[in-house]
Amino acid sequence: MEDNTINLGNVVNTQHDVETLTGVVNSTVVGTVVESEPATVVSTEQIQVNNVDNTVISNNTITSSTQVIDDSIQPQTVDNDVVVTNSEPTIQSGDGFQLKTATLVEMVNNAIKAAICNDMIVLSTVFQLKFDNSGFEIVSTDGKNTLIQKCTDITYTQEASLCVSADLFTKLVNKLDTEYVVLKIDEEKRTLIVKSNGEFILSEVYDITTGQAIILDTTASNVLESDTSIDLDISAFVNSVEKANNLSGNNNIFAEYTGVYCMDKIYSTDKSCMFGAPNVPELQNEQFYLSQSFVKLLVSVKLNGNVKFVLRKNAEGEVVGIIIKSQNICMMGPTDDMQSQYPIQALQGLLSETFNNKFTVSKNRLISVLEKAALFIVENDQEKQSCKFVFNENSQTINVQSQTKSANQIIPIAGLTTRIQDISINVPEALKVLKNFSDDEITCTVDTNSDRFVKMSTGNIEQLISIVHFQ
Repeated sequence: MEDNTINLGNVVNTQHDVETLTGVVNSTVVGTVVESEPATVVSTEQIQVNNVDNTVISNNTITSSTQVIDDSIQPQTVDNDVVVTNSEPTIQSGDGFQLKTATLVEMVNNAIKAAICNDMIVLSTVFQLKFDNSGFEIVSTDGKNTLIQKCTDITYTQEASLCVSADLFTKLVNKLDTEYVVLKIDEEKRTLIVKSNGEFILSEVYDITTGQAIILDTTASNVLESDTSIDLDISAFVNSVEKANNLSGNNNIFAEYTGVYCMDKIYSTDKSCMFGAPNVPELQNEQFYLSQSFVKLLVSVKLNGNVKFVLRKNAEGEVVGIIIKSQNICMMGPTDDMQSQYPIQALQGLLSETFNNKFTVSKNRLISVLEKAALFIVENDQEKQSCKFVFNENSQTINVQSQTKSANQIIPIAGLTTRIQDISINVPEALKVLKNFSDDEITCTVDTNSDRFVKMSTGNIEQLISIVHFQ
């Protein structure tokens, strides 16, 4: 048998391994032929899905007879058996599943935040749509992190599911202009029919390397007895994580500084700036890492009120996966991407340092000064992106001067009793740090011993900005 496997990352012999949020999907193809023209594919497919700690949780055999069709929208004449109406039935039959268009728009716009649509990661290019007696479900993934959304307002008398193009379906749904939309899966043709002032047919998406149907198994979202499950109000946690992520590193430059580290405090750094704020009380005794991609999903998909925050741990008690469940939304992902490389001890040590000088300044006034100075900085030039801070303990002021000498401003401070030498600060970095604070009055200290950092704090948040040095 000819080996049609294409390497997408981890490929062993004829097994196509695709990394997913819940682990690895191994698809073994038996007797499959993929042709350039539409063809019928008959296969026996074994799907093995691992959960967040790479323990096998399911092993299902699926037999399918499906037709490979070009993935496109095909306008058709509306059938008379399904009509889009202005009433929403409670139970739907095989004729279609009707729901509010606004509900579907919200679901797909959330789902696309998880699907990165990278052609090299097949799973990231699709939405899995599922209809059953518990409601309607959309599943999306970037290959590691997975988002599951459920609409339980309506149930479907027959179970059906398939994967469609995430990009195509999102664009189509956002252009629908009726109050209600009808969705129907044609099991024989393996297509999704969308009815709203017309009929549109989206064909099922297959793994191009195998010709097999794509299945996103969500059983890893089930809470296990070995999991640590915590009920908490997610809003405070998300707020702190979002601020920390503002100072998370650039994955393309400093991968080890990306993401957010959570323990008694929530920490982050982009190497030049550092962030620390108390974790929510329910999680202060835990220790785990959140990847930048998971944080992006967490802060962009709105989770209301109390959630179930689940920590999946390995045999050594280390957290290897996160599952967050609200009433109709579940997101999950691994936690060990860069956890072992994250410089948490160095970060804790630097944030705990104290210096022998202190003054207070208005955050809003300092932002105003720096935003005007930013008009005169030179992009991509570390020196000309900076401003010089000239301290005067007698007048209790700072003279803020752009390196181009085109902007010169004075800002009042209070409480400075010692002499501080002139320092230079990167303006974009300083603005990013300042906008993380909620309170206006900021307490600042300067590392005059080794001339490395300025520490800014207010309330429970502490942040460091590197002092810029020029040759």
